Amino acid sequence: MGATPILELAEVADSTGPVPERAREMLDTLRRLVPFDAAWLALTDLMSSSYPTVASIDLDESIL
Repeated sequence: MGATPILELAEVADSTGPVPERAREMLDTLRRLVPFDAAWLALTDLMSSSYPTVASIDLDESIL
């Protein structure tokens, strides 16, 4: 029997890889659970009011 979706996501979040690699894996896992056309995962920087991209799937560079 496979891991539950929550356990899969928790394992990705708990892994020790670089943040962009983990973020991409998180989006890949989420896509299997909840199909989507494109996604963008970012961090928020309250000091500069910006949103640095951590990972994206199927978005044009102009959108990012």
